[in-house]
Amino acid sequence: MADNTYDAIVIGSGISGGWAAKELTEKGLKTIMLERGRDIKHVQDYVNANKNPGISRIAVAVRRR
Repeated sequence: MADNTYDAIVIGSGISGGWAAKELTEKGLKTIMLERGRDIKHVQDYVNANKNPGISRIAVAVRRR
């Protein structure tokens, strides 16, 4: 039978949840993180990863005029 006992449960993998999980595991706590969002595949699902970073700044500047 699987051991489903944890010292800490972190809800959400946002900036605060991710940091909390990192800190807890570094202190030796058995930690589980629960996230309701979809599974993001590294690189494949980063929609802006291969775009020129200057494009979005230009678009924002044009909209502000």
